[in-house]
Amino acid sequence: MKVSDYIAAFIKEQKIDTVFGYIGGMVAHLVDSISKTDGLEMVNGITEQGAGFAADGYARQTGKVAIAISSSGPGALNLLTPLADCFFDSIPAVFITGQVNTYEYKKYPQLRQSGFQETDIVSVAEPITKYCQRITKPENIRYELEKAFYIAQSGRKGPVLLDIPMDMQRQDVDVLKLEGFCKEEKTETADDAIDEMIRLLKKSSKPVILVGNGVRQSHSEEKLRAFLDKTGIPCVASLLGKDAIDNDYPYYLGGIGTYGNRNANLSLMNSDVLLVLGARLDILQTGSHPENFAPDAHIIQVDNDQKELDSLKVKKIKVFSDIGRVVDVLNGTSFDFQIDDWKKTCLELKDKYPSEISVTGKQLLPNMLIKKISKHCPEKWTVTADVGQNQMWVFQSAKVKKQNRFLFSGGLGSMGFSLPAAIGVAAAGGKVLSVSGDGGFQMNLQELEVIARRKLPVKMIIFNNHSLGMIRNFQSLYFNGKYPSSQEDYSAPDFSKVANAYGIKAQTKAANDIDDDVLRGFFETEEAELLEIALPVGTTVEPQVIFGNNLDRMSP
Repeated sequence: MKVSDYIAAFIKEQKIDTVFGYIGGMVAHLVDSISKTDGLEMVNGITEQGAGFAADGYARQTGKVAIAISSSGPGALNLLTPLADCFFDSIPAVFITGQVNTYEYKKYPQLRQSGFQETDIVSVAEPITKYCQRITKPENIRYELEKAFYIAQSGRKGPVLLDIPMDMQRQDVDVLKLEGFCKEEKTETADDAIDEMIRLLKKSSKPVILVGNGVRQSHSEEKLRAFLDKTGIPCVASLLGKDAIDNDYPYYLGGIGTYGNRNANLSLMNSDVLLVLGARLDILQTGSHPENFAPDAHIIQVDNDQKELDSLKVKKIKVFSDIGRVVDVLNGTSFDFQIDDWKKTCLELKDKYPSEISVTGKQLLPNMLIKKISKHCPEKWTVTADVGQNQMWVFQSAKVKKQNRFLFSGGLGSMGFSLPAAIGVAAAGGKVLSVSGDGGFQMNLQELEVIARRKLPVKMIIFNNHSLGMIRNFQSLYFNGKYPSSQEDYSAPDFSKVANAYGIKAQTKAANDIDDDVLRGFFETEEAELLEIALPVGTTVEPQVIFGNNLDRMSP
């Protein structure tokens, strides 16, 4: 059996039906094998980055391992951004790059290059993968594929990369003689820390649960909701934890961090026990002075990555465990809480600081728009948000309805994520809304061709304030109102005309003209459509934590 045929058959055996990529000479054998495999198809991006982000979105939507392929050299290098995105956000993925023939590959370390488009992608990608390997013996193909899929899905999930020279892809192997990979079994030893967690929670009078990405990664959403319904503990969310709890839970307070909801930050900062489930407590969550984060609380951090548990140098209980196991223990424990006063305080803060009204009393137009959009966005839909102001408005004001998903580029924060990620969601059969700013949308707008070609019913909303708003706001704080590159020497096209050029329905409206009729019609149709919303230049994100302040001192 030809190695490329074996790879395609192996992918199908993992119950994966869609591969994303861009063809090139060094991966032509693999693309041909995929095209001949029933039940497996390749979605062709317009760039490798677009294909990689689409794979990223597919994995987040389905829970399956993402597969992205590209040729050598520039093709492989163009996959690095989505590869890093998967790494930082713990997305299981197998990236397969073609490579020049082994007999062409450079023979001496000092030699820059021998074969055309030869690039040592393994060395380049190693820091942003869980495992990275070039295959130089065809008989190793089964072992390396099994190892790659195991590593991508075990422990803290993430991407791996296999670099396969073209002459390896076209060789024949005896399938019956291929050696497999033996899985490593790991034993958790967090029982003492879990006991301490239970003891502190039982004594608490002001508990808060911070819901992170690990809750969804461990498929513990329903288990956690059962615990919350049983106890009534107020909860807040990290950016990537936003969609782990439906917002009909009465004591869901919102998102926390630099651009979080004011009431959520205040509740967290005044808690006496903070249970952190699968959030890594980075600087955008804790503020620039982590020693002042939840200052009066016993912090209990649960994570399946020991390095993350050890990274933040604050006093805390560290529980090295799968989130699901810990939530099972919580559900099996009886709690007799006396927290009615605390719950009342949290709800009062929630009522006092709605996300669409500034503390100065003015309406926050973008947040009002997101609230309207969220009202009309149906249950079971997925929302992909890009990076920038649009992401923060979605984080602050979008409501999570039943089985809604919200996909963000978190740790990497990559502009250009939303549109191709939405393609991945749609390719998996999901209903999807892509939200972007004018800057982020231009990063990968060429992927509109994929939507048009494959007739994917992707809904797109662009908030266009004709600037790179997040950076412009940063410049207004620190550079005396000068806006080089974010507003000066920057422009955005008429996105409706761009969409029309691809044969996609589009409309442009001023922010004040977005009403229920517009949004109702937008979501009711079963076709791709783009809605560009014109915002004033200088539109900002409110509130935010200015660098150096604690989470409970937001501006304005």
